[in-house]
Amino acid sequence: MKAPQMIFSLLSIFALLPMGITGPYSARDSTGARRHFTAGAFAQLPPVPIEFTMPTPPSRGRPGGRREGGANRGSCHIAGQLPLTALVPSFDTGSLVDMETETELSRASATDKEATEIRAANDIFSLTTQARPSFWFYVPYSLETTVLEFVLLDEDNNTLYRNLLSKETSNENSTNVFESNNHGIIQITLPDSAPALQPDTTYHWFFLAYCQHTPNFVEGRIARQSPLSTDSAEALMVASPREQAMFYAQNGLWQETLTLLGERYRENATDLEILRDWQSLLKSVNLEHLSEQPLLDCCEME
Repeated sequence: MKAPQMIFSLLSIFALLPMGITGPYSARDSTGARRHFTAGAFAQLPPVPIEFTMPTPPSRGRPGGRREGGANRGSCHIAGQLPLTALVPSFDTGSLVDMETETELSRASATDKEATEIRAANDIFSLTTQARPSFWFYVPYSLETTVLEFVLLDEDNNTLYRNLLSKETSNENSTNVFESNNHGIIQITLPDSAPALQPDTTYHWFFLAYCQHTPNFVEGRIARQSPLSTDSAEALMVASPREQAMFYAQNGLWQETLTLLGERYRENATDLEILRDWQSLLKSVNLEHLSEQPLLDCCEME
């Protein structure tokens, strides 16, 4: 069922422009009502923190996922103290479920015993309007010696895309030399060779780090919404990066919000305003412990 259009104002630029998102997910305030902002509402106020508004997860499909990896594997060179982590919202469903992920994990080359145990049903889910979005992960292992893999499944757990990550980057200005103590947050973007995410469709993904035959992994779901309305897309083109990030965050579009702020922070790590925005966003989804981890210019799908 399609939800009514959401209407927002993007600071002084958006004057009640319709989002144009017509899928079954939406961002709401604490009362359950859709959020509205009048034009110029923030004009005379200090910059408000960028906080993410959780969308409503899809009703179809089984909730679940794993935002943090399990115990560190023996042959991994551990450069960081935090676990393997997907930078993605976690929804607490308030119940316990049998994850029953053995079949799914076997397709992703993961047979971790921990994945089949009964555990808290945290729904690891994010929303995007992009056909080939970026995913962000904190990797505590040496990027010099660890093999990384990304797997994308459809709603029936059929493998749509699976590939190893290259430690190279297309950024000509990159000076990365990965040594034994390299660890941090990486960005990976679905390449043109990967199938485009279809609107109003939910997908299942895995990110795996191989140190032995049994990898460590994180997993979650992502759904693609219908594209933004023409008016909203045109207004975003003339908005500042911060206004764009605020708009995406208020509309529950995680991939767009995280990628915009993450790329700005990686390129301007000494800018205090950008740092505050990065910290505020991660804090709003309980990932503030990662806000000071380095953002590495790595990696790409091979």
